[in-house]
Amino acid sequence: SEFYLKNLEAMIDLKGTAIKVPFYSKLRDEEPNIRLAWEWARENKNYSLLFEHLWMIKDYYELIGHLDLALHLITKTKKELYDTQKDKYLAEQGDLVFIEGLFLSLKGKFRNACQCFVQAETLFEQSNEKVAIVVALKHQTIVQIDLGNFIQAKKCIQKCFFVMKEVKKRFFEPLILTYLGFIEAANGNLEKSEKIFQKAVLLCDEKSHYQQYFPQCANGLGYVLTKLGKTAKAHQVLQEALAAKKESIGYIFPYEQFDVPQTHKFLIYSFLENLGFNAIAKKNPSLALFYFYDLLIISRDTKVVTVGLTAILGIAYYFQLTEDYQQAAFLGYFVLDHPCTQHYHRKEAGDLIKELEKKLKRTALQNEEKKALSTHWLELIDQLLHSLSEKE
Repeated sequence: SEFYLKNLEAMIDLKGTAIKVPFYSKLRDEEPNIRLAWEWARENKNYSLLFEHLWMIKDYYELIGHLDLALHLITKTKKELYDTQKDKYLAEQGDLVFIEGLFLSLKGKFRNACQCFVQAETLFEQSNEKVAIVVALKHQTIVQIDLGNFIQAKKCIQKCFFVMKEVKKRFFEPLILTYLGFIEAANGNLEKSEKIFQKAVLLCDEKSHYQQYFPQCANGLGYVLTKLGKTAKAHQVLQEALAAKKESIGYIFPYEQFDVPQTHKFLIYSFLENLGFNAIAKKNPSLALFYFYDLLIISRDTKVVTVGLTAILGIAYYFQLTEDYQQAAFLGYFVLDHPCTQHYHRKEAGDLIKELEKKLKRTALQNEEKKALSTHWLELIDQLLHSLSEKE
């Protein structure tokens, strides 16, 4: 068990620079060995070994897209720990439940994920892990935003600031401000949202220990500037944010040339999304397709449904711009009706369908919705990659 875990650690540093695809394939081949190593440690109650490598294993399963396998391992381990070691390894149990929440959120199971983050928060409180409490609250905030529960999200943010004040450390402050910015944008308060994002970016400029958060904060600012119709300024801000992140992780478009450390993947998803929708707002379908096609590839490789739905929504808007209204309706309904769609994307899909009602007859729209309901998202991703490959 220790041999395989040490071997994996030697093979890959998930916080390092980009990894070329052939090596990525080799990592996938290691999965049976990693699973056996986990099971051996669990069956022999060698929990210290398991927890020593827990975050590396989490990054590994996230990277290769085997979320269901990872959740199966976590569920068995969590139950065994609760039955036999309930009052030991409290912080480590918190980590385990927290990782379960991360994987569930990647699968679009936001309510279940939130329950895990709440449970993790409790375990971190029992073990007096203040930073971990804030991290758990931070992720509660994210999934509450995904669910459209903005009042609950704001309560989580307030608790974050309370804990940070309690320990006299304002770690994550710029990031938490961005969540407030997204909530205000979702409520239609775009000017207020812009000011919050500007404050977050300014904090990153003023204090060196916040500089690592600049790309995320600038990315959020670019998002709301696009919503405000300030597309040229938004594009400039998004490119600055992207340049900063590319410098730190060596990421190069297009995605297929490299694999990206999982610790940075959500930021890259968000870059592609915001740059793509910025191109849509500027009525530049070819540039939008450039970004959304990369997003399709990432969702196919990682099997993260929320990323796939974001890509599908972007392609729907692409088809609207290119006047393929039936295909736009099919993809718009797919996102609108899918149970794993994030709240703000469901609203955008609904807005798209309203626009398409001016272009298509009701029977045509109904036919496209019926088709969408009988399609699996991974099959749709493959179909889109194939059909769009020549256009891209």
